Amino acid sequence: MKGFESRICGVRRTTAGPIGIHRGRGVLALGLFFGVVPTAFAIPSPDLVVNLSASIAQLFGLITVVFGGLTVSSRWQRSRSGAMQVPSRRWTVWLLGGIAVVALAINLFQYSHYQDATNHRLGTNLLRSSVEEGITVGDTSLKTLSFSDQLVHPRGIQTSELARWIDDGRPLNLIDVREPEEIEKGRIENATHIRYPDLLQNPAARLRDGVENILLCFSGNRSSELCETFIEQGRSCRFVVGGYEKWMAEQRPLALSRSRDLSNLRDLPSHKNQSILLDTPEVMQLVEEDNALFVDVRYPSDFERSHLPSAINLPLRKLPSAEMWSRLKALPKRPIVAPCYDKRSCFYAQILGLRLDRLGYDFRGRYTVPHEYFVPRAEKDHVVQWRSVQQGKTPVSVITGQLSSVLTRLADISGHLAVAIVLLVLILRSAFLPLSLKAERDQRVQTALKPEIADLKQRLAFDPHRLSRALRDVYRRAGLTPIRNTLGNIAQLGLFLLFFNAVTQVSSSSEQSLLWSPSLGEPDPTLILPLSAGVLLFACLASTGRHHPRALKVGYAVGAALLTYALIDLNSAVNFYLVVSLLSMLAQSKLSHYQHKSWTGRGGSISQAPSQHTRQQDSGSIIPLRDAHLLEGTGNKAARLAQMQRAGLPVPNGFCITAEWFRHRNGKAELPAEEQRRLAQIWARLGTDRAAVRSSGLNEDGAKQSYAGIFESKLNVTWDGLLHSLFALQGSL
Repeated sequence: MKGFESRICGVRRTTAGPIGIHRGRGVLALGLFFGVVPTAFAIPSPDLVVNLSASIAQLFGLITVVFGGLTVSSRWQRSRSGAMQVPSRRWTVWLLGGIAVVALAINLFQYSHYQDATNHRLGTNLLRSSVEEGITVGDTSLKTLSFSDQLVHPRGIQTSELARWIDDGRPLNLIDVREPEEIEKGRIENATHIRYPDLLQNPAARLRDGVENILLCFSGNRSSELCETFIEQGRSCRFVVGGYEKWMAEQRPLALSRSRDLSNLRDLPSHKNQSILLDTPEVMQLVEEDNALFVDVRYPSDFERSHLPSAINLPLRKLPSAEMWSRLKALPKRPIVAPCYDKRSCFYAQILGLRLDRLGYDFRGRYTVPHEYFVPRAEKDHVVQWRSVQQGKTPVSVITGQLSSVLTRLADISGHLAVAIVLLVLILRSAFLPLSLKAERDQRVQTALKPEIADLKQRLAFDPHRLSRALRDVYRRAGLTPIRNTLGNIAQLGLFLLFFNAVTQVSSSSEQSLLWSPSLGEPDPTLILPLSAGVLLFACLASTGRHHPRALKVGYAVGAALLTYALIDLNSAVNFYLVVSLLSMLAQSKLSHYQHKSWTGRGGSISQAPSQHTRQQDSGSIIPLRDAHLLEGTGNKAARLAQMQRAGLPVPNGFCITAEWFRHRNGKAELPAEEQRRLAQIWARLGTDRAAVRSSGLNEDGAKQSYAGIFESKLNVTWDGLLHSLFALQGSL
């Protein structure tokens, strides 16, 4: 029997088509770039900016918690000839960099466009006149005149005529009816001041007989209204067409105007939140969280027609000074928001803010889009109950709720939420440990296969179809399972996303402290946790291989820095969870490395491939069929099939058992447990239920003779009958 070997050959057919498997760096890099540069509109509201940061932090958090499973990714690619193509790493880096630049440019454009649209929307009411297309808007008792009507009014005088009268020293009684705050920024020389409602209430306080009474306001509206009223009372007066607005636009002199902003014709003294235009989300937040109060400065008839909930009406333009100051000081000490509906109410809302600021009130700004404000009515109890039940039935909410319950239960048992987080992370990580270790094992095996793949590409470059078959066989022989790894990654991503939400939900109301952090429900004031998460993320990324290009290291560092920045506003419990997850990933990576070294050290592969240049002596081993021609004593049949398989021909996969292996067993059809386990692993890699057991002799199928059909063969052999078939065939040789 010397010189004869037994060979087992699996007969399972393989499907055609090239298969390529590459490490998952490209996938992770894409996730980082799109997390850093999300395609979302920029919102100027501070609270929404915080929420956006939290969303980015969640994206980075999810990438980190599943990073252990994302280290392997499969890419299936065909060239026009059908051969597997391996993309250049440098090309990939440039592509991802280009995508990041384009995404950043798109976001900047979106942000600029959205800001322009928002500013236009918020500023519309600042310019909306109280008179539009000749139709009076608001209180019908107001006799507001447009500028064109002022020009033809018999009691109106031009600014040029007033300037000439002043220069000529003509006796004039100039009466300025603007608000006191307007006067602070300048007035015409020798003009006396009295507010519009005060003069309307007591004309004798300023009007004089025997002299030209000339009324001045900002645009001619208030002064023309007063003139109309006084003329009906038989009093003599005139008003300046266009008022101070026209006077200043013509660059005519003003007294007491040193501090005036020349770029603003209606300049007012500065005060807190003077230029703040609040948007609807901010206003709703102020009302809900700070109990903000609406103060409406429009006339009562406008206010009665429609107003915001619980608003207080304070018509500054109409109220005499004594009543106005009394009502201002009687306002409750709450944050105040002034809704604006048109140009007039926007201006008086600014006057309101200035006066409230000087009185020590908390004025938050003007709300120029009050029509957007809507508070839905409270739903009936049975509707609320039904809605809560329906919302709790979604798969995401159900699983998140279960995880939250488990986390809460563990916190109760352990006595601390941080301990519960550690325990649940370990439980989930242990559940996915086999999948994660398999993925990392595939990554290391793929790295080891690079020289063999390169050799195949060089030898079979002329025949893409044979190259595809050969590559498929290499990956199948190596036991790589990209589809299973991908499905495992998806499962981990979904579960850890739900766990991330569960931690956020449970920790939001936690008041427990953690070392230096006074509360798990609040952000870490020392920033130790977010900084630790960033450092650990960089360590995880750097541990995915031995050699990384400098550009990739820079990308890792940038990603870690961005993660740190995004995590600053998240509470300490969420940051602690990410730190624990990242630490578990590093431990998993070390375990995978140790397992791989231990497994290969025990001969866990089918066999280490013999030298490609010299045939080695038989030491009683089990080797892959494709390496049979590299070991002496495997027989001609096995050697020829190995050469054909390496050439890319459709030879079924298999393995060879040498004569020395049988001699070590002394002809006994029993194997020790370790040998039986190893043989079972080799059989499992064939991926078939049945196989053929055939002979391969040194003199068989030679140039001068052939023993085909002489020695016994066993067909359709199952695993249960494998050992019996081996020794039966060996005994017939």
